[in-house]
Amino acid sequence: AIALDPDLVVLEAPFDGLTGRAAQDLLDRVTRRDDGTHRAVFATVQDLQPSVRRMMDRVIKVVDGAAVEEAP
Repeated sequence: AIALDPDLVVLEAPFDGLTGRAAQDLLDRVTRRDDGTHRAVFATVQDLQPSVRRMMDRVIKVVDGAAVEEAP
């Protein structure tokens, strides 16, 4: 998906079964472009690991289809 160098990458449950370090590496590889700039990543997760949370700019918690909590 990142071979085409999109501006936005959508990931569904990308960190399931990964260690915190592996999840950080995955997010870093998907986010960072070859020229060093960053692309936007939208990820759905069930359980957000603290080590990965620190790498995110914005988190929105959704319950029953409604945003119930937002954190920068």
